[in-house]
Amino acid sequence: MVTGMKPALRSFGYGLLLTGFAALASLAVTVRGFHNLYYLAVMLPVFMAVYLLLAWLIYLRRTAFLLHTGPRALEQRSEAPLRGVIAALLWSACQLALLATILYRSLGLGARYF
Repeated sequence: MVTGMKPALRSFGYGLLLTGFAALASLAVTVRGFHNLYYLAVMLPVFMAVYLLLAWLIYLRRTAFLLHTGPRALEQRSEAPLRGVIAALLWSACQLALLATILYRSLGLGARYF
């Protein structure tokens, strides 16, 4: 494999896991809580927005934007593990957007309240 391709595929796979969790949780809330599939088209973008917000906050923390900047604070942070988490969250947000679009286009889910 090409160097750097393996971490990208790993992040994509973890993103699929997050997408699966979000889709199942959205379906459960929609069916059991609201009793209407219309809300599935609402819940998927909510999870997408939460994942984007988490990725952004993790990025801000990694860049020491939320920390007191000083030589000691910059030495204490570790950047390597967070890079994969941010990539997985961004992949999942993209996959959720694609899933919501496909469900809207093919099934008309969220097009009308019924």
